Amino acid sequence: MAFRALQNLTVRENIGVVTYYSLASGFLSGKYRSEKDLSQSHRGQGITKYLNPRGFAIVDALETIAGP
Repeated sequence: MAFRALQNLTVRENIGVVTYYSLASGFLSGKYRSEKDLSQSHRGQGITKYLNPRGFAIVDALETIAGP
Protein backbone atom coordinates (compact mmCIF):
# COMPACT_ATOMS: atom_id res chain seq x y z
CA MET A 1 0.00 0.00 0.00
CA ALA A 2 1.37 3.40 -0.90
CA PHE A 3 2.15 5.95 1.80
CA ARG A 4 -0.65 8.28 0.66
CA ALA A 5 -3.22 5.46 0.82
CA LEU A 6 -2.15 4.59 4.37
CA GLN A 7 -2.24 8.24 5.37
CA ASN A 8 -5.76 8.60 3.97
CA LEU A 9 -6.88 5.46 5.79
CA THR A 10 -5.56 6.63 9.15
CA VAL A 11 -7.17 10.03 8.79
CA ARG A 12 -10.50 8.59 7.61
CA GLU A 13 -10.65 6.00 10.40
CA ASN A 14 -9.20 8.32 13.07
CA ILE A 15 -6.28 5.96 13.71
CA GLY A 16 -3.22 7.22 15.55
CA VAL A 17 0.17 6.21 14.20
CA VAL A 18 3.45 5.88 16.07
CA THR A 19 6.36 4.87 13.92
CA TYR A 20 8.73 2.19 15.15
CA TYR A 21 11.82 4.32 14.71
CA SER A 22 10.24 7.07 16.78
CA LEU A 23 10.27 4.56 19.62
CA ALA A 24 14.07 4.56 19.45
CA SER A 25 14.08 1.50 17.19
CA GLY A 26 12.16 -0.48 19.78
CA PHE A 27 14.01 0.57 22.92
CA LEU A 28 11.09 2.61 24.27
CA SER A 29 8.82 -0.41 23.83
CA GLY A 30 10.81 -2.16 26.57
CA LYS A 31 12.16 -4.78 24.17
CA TYR A 32 15.78 -4.13 25.13
CA ARG A 33 16.63 -4.25 28.83
CA SER A 34 20.26 -5.32 28.66
CA GLU A 35 23.11 -5.78 26.19
CA LYS A 36 22.12 -9.44 25.99
CA ASP A 37 18.78 -8.37 24.47
CA LEU A 38 20.52 -6.59 21.59
CA SER A 39 20.89 -9.87 19.70
CA GLN A 40 17.09 -9.99 19.24
CA SER A 41 17.28 -7.74 16.20
CA HIS A 42 19.60 -6.46 13.47
CA ARG A 43 18.93 -2.99 14.88
CA GLY A 44 20.23 -4.06 18.26
CA GLN A 45 23.65 -2.49 17.88
CA GLY A 46 22.06 0.92 17.35
CA ILE A 47 20.34 0.62 20.72
CA THR A 48 23.49 0.63 22.87
CA LYS A 49 23.38 4.43 23.13
CA TYR A 50 20.09 4.13 25.08
CA LEU A 51 21.31 1.50 27.57
CA ASN A 52 22.02 3.97 30.35
CA PRO A 53 20.27 5.24 33.51
CA ARG A 54 18.46 8.00 31.60
CA GLY A 55 17.17 5.56 28.97
CA PHE A 56 15.95 3.09 31.57
CA ALA A 57 14.28 5.88 33.58
CA ILE A 58 12.32 6.90 30.47
CA VAL A 59 11.21 3.32 29.80
CA ASP A 60 10.19 2.93 33.46
CA ALA A 61 8.14 6.14 33.26
CA LEU A 62 6.41 4.95 30.08
CA GLU A 63 5.55 1.63 31.71
CA THR A 64 4.13 3.45 34.75
CA ILE A 65 1.96 5.64 32.54
CA ALA A 66 0.81 2.71 30.40
CA GLY A 67 -0.16 0.69 33.47
CA PRO A 68 -0.90 -3.02 33.59
